[in-house]
This record gives sequence, C-alpha cells and structure tokens, in this order.
Amino acid sequence: MLPNGYVSFSHGGAHAVAAYHPFLAVGVDIEGPRPQLERIAPKFLHPEELAYLDGHPKREWLLRVAWGAKEAVYKAARVKGLAFVEEIRFTHWPDDKGAFSISVPGNGDRLGTAYLVRAQAVSTSESQSDCLVTAIQIPQPLHVVVTGPESCGKSTLAAGLQETLGYHMVEEVARIYMASVQRAATTDDLLAILDLQQEAQKKALELHRTAAEGSQKIRPATVVVHDTDEQTLLLWMEDKFGPAPKKLRDAADQPLAHLYLLCGAEIPWEPDPLRENPLDRDRLYQWYRSRLETLGRPFVEVSGNEEVRLEKAQRAIAKALGHLAK
Repeated sequence: MLPNGYVSFSHGGAHAVAAYHPFLAVGVDIEGPRPQLERIAPKFLHPEELAYLDGHPKREWLLRVAWGAKEAVYKAARVKGLAFVEEIRFTHWPDDKGAFSISVPGNGDRLGTAYLVRAQAVSTSESQSDCLVTAIQIPQPLHVVVTGPESCGKSTLAAGLQETLGYHMVEEVARIYMASVQRAATTDDLLAILDLQQEAQKKALELHRTAAEGSQKIRPATVVVHDTDEQTLLLWMEDKFGPAPKKLRDAADQPLAHLYLLCGAEIPWEPDPLRENPLDRDRLYQWYRSRLETLGRPFVEVSGNEEVRLEKAQRAIAKALGHLAK
C-alpha cells in the first residue's frame, strides 16, 4: 500500500501499465492501433495541432501520441472538466527521444502548470506496437504548505524555513484580514480571504519567476513555503458553517501544494483574539490529517519543540528535492 503520493493506471492494446511518484502528479496512458482517432481528431486536437499533423509522414503514430499525451496529462492534472482541445496544448512535439511538453491553465487566475511528457513504442509483434505515454508535473517551484489546527506553530515554522533556507514565503492572509474587520468571521469573509490568499500565491510565483529569469547574481528559490492554504479555509468553513460553497471546495481540491507539513497540537495553546478552539485541537488535528489523506497529497507530521520541528521540516523538504533531482 502506498501511504501517499500519486499513482496512475492504464490498459490498452496488449499492455497494462502503472506510474507512481511520491511528490509530483503523474499520468500514464497506453494505446494499441486506433483507426478511429483519425475520425475524432478534431474533438481532441486544437486547429494548430491539426495543422501540424496535416500531411505528416508519421500522422497515424502522432495521433496516438497526441491522444495518449492528453489522456495522461488529464489524469495528472486532476482538474474537473479540463478540455482536451483548448486547455491541454502541445508546447513542443516529440523530439528524437520521444520527449516533449504540454501545458495546462492554472486554477482560476493562477499561473499554468507544465508537464514533461514522453512517448515510446512498446512492441507487441514484429509489425505492431502499443504507444506508451507518461506525463509528470514540472514543479516551478516546489510548493511546501505548513498546515494544522490553530496555535500549533505554523507561522513560526514557516518563518523559520524562510529564514534558514532563504525561500519565498506566502503569509497567512486570514490573520491580516480578520484583524482589519475586528469581528467574528462570516462565510463571505472566508470567500474573500480565499481570493486574497490565491492572489498572494500568484504574486509569490511571479516573484519566483522573475528571480529565475533575472540576473545571474540572483539565486532563484527552488521552494515556496506557504503559511497555510485553502485546506485551512475549507475546514474552518465546514467546522463553523457547514458544507463549503463550490468555489472553496474546488480550490481546496486543486491546491498548488506538492508537500504538506502537518504541525502537531502538543505545544501549549496561546490565547489570541482570532483563536477559538483551545480545547479542541486534537480533534481538529485528526480532521486535518484525514483531509490530507483524502486529498492524496504527500504530507509529513512534524512535532516536538521549535528546533526539532524545523529540523524535521528541513529534512522533509530535502528529501522531496532529492526525488525531483532524479
């Protein structure tokens, strides 16, 4: 059994295949000969992609590659209703080694996501082969989210990671927002906080991209640390008001995060005008844990004093970056 991570399955032609990665979204598809792809090509290829294939000597094979690539990316993206024609687009066609890339739009106004895709022929006989396509997300950058119930040291840990490792950080917007309104939160407040949190995420990505494209003297960060994300808003909404609106549910189901650091509730609770649950943190901790398990995103539980937590978090991030380097 896989404790977490990403897995994808496919069967077609004479084969069944599976793909797995502990931190990055993956998708896989395998197709035998499919003459019907010629007939339905306009339903899954953009006009520019159709123009590229017009008269191409390897048209039949590339049709299988294109179908398999869009299937694999659709599985990896996990975005409901993603349109094959308009929203999964080739940015490069296969090179001599069968490698190419595909992009999909971001969640709402977020920056889009790119996938490294590889196609290869898997022989079934001397004259026939199946088309195997795998897609893996290209992290730009790696998103690490610090999460957990209130007064569990999230902001302290996120700030510690920023200070010791030099990563960009997305601060928790909810605290700033609620301090400005000075009253109990409403459902409208939580949706407003969602918009502001996603805007802060977008700005952090733009800063990262600017650093990566700027002067060689600037060492671009490989990680962005988030002090909470949409999961906190979702659990806040459901615990206090009941079922979350579709906008918040969709955002929480499609987070940027590659890795969650789940902070334990064993440290002393500190009173704060914005905190409400001094005696309920263990229940909320289990709720967070269950949510991450349901979401299927990798997470590491961090507990202990401030120094121990920081060390555990640094090791978890180093492990994730090690997997990416492979």
